[in-house]
Amino acid sequence: MATLELLYQLEKLNEESKGLKSSMEEESIVEEMDLLKEVVIRMEEDWSQKNNELQDLKHQIKKEEFEDARLVRKEKDYKEQLYSGAISNPKELQKLQEKLNTTLKSKEELEDNLLELMLELEAKEDELISLKEDLESKQEELLNLEEDYQQGTTKINQELVRINSAKEEIFDKLEDKLILEYENLYRRKRGRVVVEISDGYCMGCRMLLPVNLVEEVKSSEEIVYCENCGRILYWNRKN
Repeated sequence: MATLELLYQLEKLNEESKGLKSSMEEESIVEEMDLLKEVVIRMEEDWSQKNNELQDLKHQIKKEEFEDARLVRKEKDYKEQLYSGAISNPKELQKLQEKLNTTLKSKEELEDNLLELMLELEAKEDELISLKEDLESKQEELLNLEEDYQQGTTKINQELVRINSAKEEIFDKLEDKLILEYENLYRRKRGRVVVEISDGYCMGCRMLLPVNLVEEVKSSEEIVYCENCGRILYWNRKN
């Protein structure tokens, strides 16, 4: 294969490589994953906070239940003293009745509060279950997105290996001096070295080329440079 054709093939491989790397770093996919990660983190923090609130509420209910049990015991004790006949002094009986009344009132207030706490607990448990389901759904969505991205990245890396192997085969057929010249041009021209001629124009700088230069590219296998941008000109005979 002629030197110019090899350079053109090298150019196409470099373009393909750049395209693959660009798709691997595509901002929309990365941004989507980053946004979803932020959503998951916020939901995890929200779930953790609400779970802590739930545990605090359970602890509070347990304390209230312990206090309720204590009041029940006091109520039972006061009633036993009142109705056992062991106390006959009217003043003592009156004081005992007052203690019983106070205990009953405290018990009623506590049980009303306990009922409200139980209702709040039920609501928080339902909220936590719903939040957990939403969180797991988002986590699964993120996992699937990361897996798809990873699979795509793996496939791209495999293609890049193939391209690099093909480039090495071309390098083996080119002179070291020409490879160095190509690589220098590649850096200076931001990745575009070998450019086609279309309708007499250089597709690197879009400048109209002299007719004799175009004819030289068409008829010669030698390397011809654009007089304006310095890129290597190529005439695609398939067009």
